[in-house]
Amino acid sequence: MPGIGSGKTAHQYNTIVEGAPRLVNPGHKAVDFAAVLLSLLAPVLGGATELWAQSLVVFCAAVLILIDPPRKGLPVWLVVAASGVIALALCGFLPAAWFSSLPMRRALTGELNLTLARSLSMQPWITLENGLLLASGLLWTGWLLSRSWTLSRERLLGVYAAGLLVITSAALVCHFGGIRPAFWKSMNDFGSFPNRNQTGNLLALGGIIFLALAAHGSSRGRRSAPAWLGGYTVLGAALVVNGSRAGVLLYLLGSVVWISWTTWRSRSLRRFC
Repeated sequence: MPGIGSGKTAHQYNTIVEGAPRLVNPGHKAVDFAAVLLSLLAPVLGGATELWAQSLVVFCAAVLILIDPPRKGLPVWLVVAASGVIALALCGFLPAAWFSSLPMRRALTGELNLTLARSLSMQPWITLENGLLLASGLLWTGWLLSRSWTLSRERLLGVYAAGLLVITSAALVCHFGGIRPAFWKSMNDFGSFPNRNQTGNLLALGGIIFLALAAHGSSRGRRSAPAWLGGYTVLGAALVVNGSRAGVLLYLLGSVVWISWTTWRSRSLRRFC
């Protein structure tokens, strides 16, 4: 019968389609790489503490979002939480008369006879600037959480780690070579961030990523494991040169916690297997 034959053919076609390998869009892979590299752009631009650097990072993020808009929504609770954070930031534009006067405001208007804005924020233009940066960061975070990534997490972390190693190597060369890029505002002549603790946090967290990649590659017998371990050592040496005790402590404690957690997890899996 034609009806039965057509149904069988459709079933076979669906089986073939479901069993076929998923096609990878090269454009999506390029966006994946660009998103990871964008996270490294802020450290390169002196920590993005200047308005021009912040504008450049936000512009690049907006371009990526327009090129590859999210295809699924975020959980309602996450949207509500982000909206609450934005609402708190906008409280600075409420009339100052609604609240009790702060001692600083009384001193500025009384003793110094200064004219302040009528809003709760005494510098509403700075509040607006920081509020826009906050909204941009939340929008970027939502895009990262809602998009479908083409590359694996290991590949993405590998790209990030390799880029961070390039930045760290450049910082070491500039430090020992007496070179200081114009947009690097480091107080101790190492790294791009103004505060050495900010540089230390970046290197410490990056070192833990290198350690994880080295362990992951070693467990699977990959030749890249020694390279990741070498990068872990380079970042540790850079932390010593940077001189941030908080960064060194985070680097060591983070490594110990990660090793302890993975050891406990592997033993637990063996018990259940």
